[in-house]
Amino acid sequence: MSSSCQVLTDYQLQQDRRKVYADLKRQPSVEYQVNDKVLITTRLLSSSVKQLSSKFYPRRDGPYIIFKKISPVSYQLASTDNPTVPLEEEDPQKELMPERDFIAINGGKCNVPSWATGANNVEPRKVTRD
Repeated sequence: MSSSCQVLTDYQLQQDRRKVYADLKRQPSVEYQVNDKVLITTRLLSSSVKQLSSKFYPRRDGPYIIFKKISPVSYQLASTDNPTVPLEEEDPQKELMPERDFIAINGGKCNVPSWATGANNVEPRKVTRD
């Protein structure tokens, strides 16, 4: 056996060993079924011209209903208000999150800031200097 052949087999063995360890850490993809509720990850960029900051906008939008599975990683969605009419765009699986996971992450409720709901609309105290 030549040395170049030995190098190639050693390299392939090392690569296979690395793949086994990498696959152990890899999480399986989520399989969504028709009529599952999901949230879509939004990709809003800040814009000084439009005077909006992405950190004040929600990271996810929804809930939406899975209308049809197009491929193993692409789905057609419908709104919860009208579940019989699909939305026009298709969303890849990596952009979706199950609604139940989002509620579990937030302690069983959706965290809406008080300024968004209109609660605690109290004017701040004016500080006067003597």
